[in-house]
Amino acid sequence: MAVHVVGLSHHTTPLPIRERVALEAAELDDALHSLHYAGAAEVVILSTCNRTEIYARDGADAAAVDAARDFLCTRG
Repeated sequence: MAVHVVGLSHHTTPLPIRERVALEAAELDDALHSLHYAGAAEVVILSTCNRTEIYARDGADAAAVDAARDFLCTRG
């Protein structure tokens, strides 16, 4: 079992991008479902004022990292 972390923080990303990527509570269900559908078997999203991180375990194929990265890129 592989657990992957994809994210950004105040150490690596300027504030305007972190603001676009941050998730509101109302968005979490849709985000989790889309990541699961994209290939992550289990997903946890941590979104605070300083960082957004996606922790994902691979499903049947190794798509968890790609799904998490793509998700953040489309928001940012």
